[in-house]
Amino acid sequence: MGQLVLQGDRLLGESVLVTALTCAPHIPESTLPGRTAVLVERDRRRYAGAVDLVLADDPLTHVDPAESDDGVVLDERLVAVLAEAPDHPHRAPSAAFLAGRCTTGNAEADRVIHDALRGAVDAIDRTRRLGTAAALFVEGVMSLALLGDVHRAIALFTEQLTHPTRRSMEDALMAGYLAQLGGIAGYPILLQELRDPDSGQLRRNAVRQLPTFLPYDGQAIGDTTIDVDGELRRAASDASEYVADAVEDVRREFGLADQRA
Repeated sequence: MGQLVLQGDRLLGESVLVTALTCAPHIPESTLPGRTAVLVERDRRRYAGAVDLVLADDPLTHVDPAESDDGVVLDERLVAVLAEAPDHPHRAPSAAFLAGRCTTGNAEADRVIHDALRGAVDAIDRTRRLGTAAALFVEGVMSLALLGDVHRAIALFTEQLTHPTRRSMEDALMAGYLAQLGGIAGYPILLQELRDPDSGQLRRNAVRQLPTFLPYDGQAIGDTTIDVDGELRRAASDASEYVADAVEDVRREFGLADQRA
């Protein structure tokens, strides 16, 4: 049993006992209004790849979740990465993802992980664009929601997505996560990214999150009506095969037929 001293204002220099326990996957079915069984399964498929990224010697190594081993992560590794999140900009988002989706089976060890997660999120400057902290923010806030802090997560996501200038590369995922929590405020941002003329990456990211709005299909937000099938059909004609392939992937993943077919 080891001891890790966490420094800095997040945990106020307290000495925290870290138990070297395995944090095992815990991704149960959800009662959140937009967190469907397909989205829960999507998280389960991501889990092993996130472990690999947290453990990798080179955090820039590409990890294909489909080819990942079922690795394990220790609580001390998660706490260390989250406690020093600015020094782990590529690992920290994966650590944040895992922190809301695993358990050691030990209440005190889990509490230490969750406190490190909250500390990492609270340390992010939200008064300006999130920049390189965007992925950590999005994954961290969603994990906090899965741990029970749903109302705060909705407020944090809505604040970012409705701000006129605080755009980030993670806005599509943020909009999708907010939809899982029951909020549709991110849909206009998702449409902007679907129509971005310069970035196939942004358009592809938006396509992957479109089905999170299926529970709200037909609802209006401002002057816009949520139309998942219509937007998928539009994206299927994208000049980038990268984007068009993503449409086929999400149709297959969610069991969606083209309603005009």
